[in-house]
Amino acid sequence: MTELRSAYLIEAAWEVCNKVGGIHTVITSKLSHATSTFGDRYLLVGPWLGEQQRAVFREETAPSDMAGALKALEKRGVTAHYGTWLLPEEPKALLIAWDGMIGELNSIKADLWERFKLDTLGTNFYDVDQPLLWSTAVGAFAQSYAASAPNQVILHAHEWMTGAAVLTATHENLATVFTTHATVLGRALSSQDIFIYDKLGVFKPEDEAHRLNVLAKHQIERLSAQNATVFTTVSDITATEAAAFLGRQAEVVTENGIDSTHIATYDELAISRTKMRHVLDDFIAAYFFPSYRFDITKTRYQFTMGRNEVHNKGDDLYIESLRALDEKMRAEKSDQTVVAFILVPADALRLRPEVALQMTVARQMDEVLHQYSATLPRTLYTNYLEHSTKPLELPAELIEHLEELRSRLPHINQPAVSPYDMRTGEDTMLRLARENGLVNSAENRVKIVYLPIYIDGFDGIFNLPLYTIISGCDLGVFPSLYEPWGYTPMESMMMGVPAITSTVAGFGQAISRDKLENAGVSVLNRSKNNHDTELAALTKLIDADRSTSSQQMSVRRFNAYQTALHFGWDRLYARYIEVYSQL
Repeated sequence: MTELRSAYLIEAAWEVCNKVGGIHTVITSKLSHATSTFGDRYLLVGPWLGEQQRAVFREETAPSDMAGALKALEKRGVTAHYGTWLLPEEPKALLIAWDGMIGELNSIKADLWERFKLDTLGTNFYDVDQPLLWSTAVGAFAQSYAASAPNQVILHAHEWMTGAAVLTATHENLATVFTTHATVLGRALSSQDIFIYDKLGVFKPEDEAHRLNVLAKHQIERLSAQNATVFTTVSDITATEAAAFLGRQAEVVTENGIDSTHIATYDELAISRTKMRHVLDDFIAAYFFPSYRFDITKTRYQFTMGRNEVHNKGDDLYIESLRALDEKMRAEKSDQTVVAFILVPADALRLRPEVALQMTVARQMDEVLHQYSATLPRTLYTNYLEHSTKPLELPAELIEHLEELRSRLPHINQPAVSPYDMRTGEDTMLRLARENGLVNSAENRVKIVYLPIYIDGFDGIFNLPLYTIISGCDLGVFPSLYEPWGYTPMESMMMGVPAITSTVAGFGQAISRDKLENAGVSVLNRSKNNHDTELAALTKLIDADRSTSSQQMSVRRFNAYQTALHFGWDRLYARYIEVYSQL
């Protein structure tokens, strides 16, 4: 049993100081617990990707106890940058480059073949070889550090990208933990529209990995799971999947959590939500109203977000359900509008020039109106556009100024589905919207606003943090078909926004297991060959949001927030302590 009061923890992941997906959220959200448990005996290790990382990383002089390990890396041509990850907890991080080891690539591959029969022949450099070199350097550092450390060192490696560290770092003073957040093979099979969960025992993993061209990644993952001191996964469903594909049952399931100490109180969220709702209203008015009008007071805002895996994340089913909802609302001649924000990064080139112009005109009109009177209602810009044939009772010179600004608006019959131009090729999300008739015409009661960029405060439209933006929405929709855990519905709920998850998401299963389904979270049943039933069920769930009263919505929001707190790291970090104590 490891004495945690003296052990050193090195936690390695490709997403340290490198925001890509869910692992970044896992690591950053539990930092307060990791740093309070290990103190200055905690070190994060990630890849050095260049000078752009200095925006989130402050380089400093490495402590003396690392000198020997860093010197050993230097002898192999490896550069390592030690410093502080610029987060509230200020954790120490080591970012390791790998380019100095390129000359060793063939010998590293040969050694892994001899020792593990790991087949990396003909792998793509940027796809497999880079993380292989990097994680080999991580393993070399951990091994050297353990050799001189006075107490046990724990190397916790996340996902296949860190696998070579587990395979190459060996020392009697070093124990290893390997965590898979999503199996390589499970993700690849699911993207092929294969429902994996009813045939896990049927697949021949090596054959399937070869067929799908992910053999090296799968083998790295399998060997890492089998050779680590302790193997963990992030959910019960992934533990079952890993046992079938990787050949080892996870000793501990380390479910993902949120840092409840850093999220706003529910009262603070209510204030933020009101402000953000105004921001969303203003954007929608600026984006749509120069083309045509609808009643913004009768508009509901939904959203989805996450990795760009359209089928695995259920985005294709969501867009189909939006089409069904649009057809229903048009048949009803509804005077309501539903706007669905799709926050999924893709190959965006730039904000469309006409959208930038629309936003500029809207801001200038708003400034003019508020210079006239700070007491004017904040909806005046919207009202002004609504009453274009008979402007509001305003001074003539003010109307003249506003009309001059409005004359600068571009003439667009219908706004594009995305305010951004795409770089090249056909975007899957845009194609699905078009095929489902969701083109933002005046007749569409359901509008789509697709933002294919990382929401990091510099998007050119809102210029606000992601969580702030989603706080103004009414519903988060995440009908995943392959989702080992699922942070996105948790993030929605922690902002007081009700969410839809699914029965094949780790989070959805945890909600059902702990009997937490309520007005703030719904679990959509997803299974094989059940498309029509799933579509009808999801359409019903997103439609129900339209008829929710203000009082009911308040209850739903509070329930969502309270349920999210159930998954706080103050409770779930104990799973990590359990893992480390076993070593």
